[in-house]
Amino acid sequence: KSDGSEYLRCSGQLDDAVSIEVHKRGGGEVETWMSSGDSSDDSRAEVDQVDRLIAWEYYAPLTNPRFAWMFAGEWSNCSKDCQGTQFRHLQCVRLQDGQIMPKRCVHLPRVAKSRRHRACNTHCRYSWSFISSLGHCSATCGAGVRETAVQCVRISDAYALVVSDVHCAAEQDKPAPQNHPCNPRPCTVKIWRTGRYQKCSTLCGLGHRNRSVECVEVEESSVAAGDLTCDRPKPVSSRRCRGYECPAAGNASSCAEWRLRNYVRDMEYTLEKDGHLFKVFCHGMAGTSPTEYLALPSGEKRNYARVFPYSFVPHRTGNIPLNFGLNL
Repeated sequence: KSDGSEYLRCSGQLDDAVSIEVHKRGGGEVETWMSSGDSSDDSRAEVDQVDRLIAWEYYAPLTNPRFAWMFAGEWSNCSKDCQGTQFRHLQCVRLQDGQIMPKRCVHLPRVAKSRRHRACNTHCRYSWSFISSLGHCSATCGAGVRETAVQCVRISDAYALVVSDVHCAAEQDKPAPQNHPCNPRPCTVKIWRTGRYQKCSTLCGLGHRNRSVECVEVEESSVAAGDLTCDRPKPVSSRRCRGYECPAAGNASSCAEWRLRNYVRDMEYTLEKDGHLFKVFCHGMAGTSPTEYLALPSGEKRNYARVFPYSFVPHRTGNIPLNFGLNL
């Protein structure tokens, strides 16, 4: 050593006794130390021989030493900011003096994992969430499709917050977006809907035929190829028509006279009476005795009143048809 002394070290347990003799230089006193060979690394006892040339130290075995796994230090930091875990390390300790002996507990059962680990930051969690409000319907009618967005949401007791997908991807793969039907109502369109033309407004000469034309809303699937939408020009609602050739005015004074002139169709004829022209409806012209009817106004239609024999009488203002002063 630094102080000039010498030492002898033996590692491990001594199976046999050891004898050491120390001789002073130049002869003289001899000191002998003998070991019984009983030593161990379990405990250390130290003895100093005062006023002797030999000093020694040795380890003596403890009586029935005991070892156990014990927790070392505090809990670790939480592994995640939501739904994480903490753990504590174990170490093998000699119970008599608390000395750490790593190899002495190999044969002993470890503390259950449930005691070495615990949950932390359990007030929140991460989860994939389908958010349909972010998607727009592919059609305004006729069963469109809305694609729902998938986002990572941090859910706590008080609120839910959209966060980076990294947090949820660590727990579960991101699901594929889902499609949901939307706006299932049928699509409609406004088209011009026309009715059939009515009969010609007159039996003879030029007249007109009317039909209804209106803008209606129908399902798009019911629209025919020839239908016109209401943004197109409105179809005509009237067209001209021609009836039979009208008899010349003033040539007859009765339906029977027209019959004698080979007019055999039931229709309106113009008659002349006392210098006045007026129209009557001649009925039964195919027979020998046609009946005469006067046309009376009745809204958009005509109402016919039968003309009896001797129905025309002198009027105080002159001889005029009974259409103006009729005695039925």
